[in-house]
Amino acid sequence: PRIIIPADVIALKQLSELENAKVWQGGKIKKYHSELSEIVRRYTEERFQFIALELTTTEIIEILKNKLDAKQIDNLRTLLQRADLAKFAKSKPIDTENTESMILAKNFVNNTKVKKGNE
Repeated sequence: PRIIIPADVIALKQLSELENAKVWQGGKIKKYHSELSEIVRRYTEERFQFIALELTTTEIIEILKNKLDAKQIDNLRTLLQRADLAKFAKSKPIDTENTESMILAKNFVNNTKVKKGNE
């Protein structure tokens, strides 16, 4: 039988690997935020069953606003908008923002993962 690894387990492992690689500390801020955004979007696709990689941040937030609480939405918006700015507008988030983005990503996954025993 095929073993299915839960989306949250995969995402948290990938986030830890990205964090341990110290990508932004090495000056690759755009790469860091691109990877962070992709991990969160892939997790969101699996968890909420829609194609998050193909959508804008605004479209993702619109789909999730009835599924998550206001704080989770705000945190996800902050994370994805910061990544968008780093990827497309050549914005350079400061160290504390880079660290905060990782925390927001891990919190998003931990706070939205499927609880054992229910979907």
